[in-house]
Amino acid sequence: MGSIKDTCVAIIPTIHNIAPSKSVECYLQQMMLEGFVMPMCIVDNSESPIYEKNRIYLEEVKNRLKGKIALYHFGKGKKKFFL
Repeated sequence: MGSIKDTCVAIIPTIHNIAPSKSVECYLQQMMLEGFVMPMCIVDNSESPIYEKNRIYLEEVKNRLKGKIALYHFGKGKKKFFL
């Protein structure tokens, strides 16, 4: 039987450049400290230049935390986020 964290997903909507605040990375690190890591979805409706900055930042975060987290970045072009 799975735990509650197997059924949770953290969803963060944004239209801003999230890299300067490092908010996503801080949130993930806090979850890891507490032993409660769940998939995180960033729903990004920002315009192309900001989306690209967010994409680069989130790729860096994924690389630093490789194997410890599931991080998904969705943009405007995505018609369905979940099936």
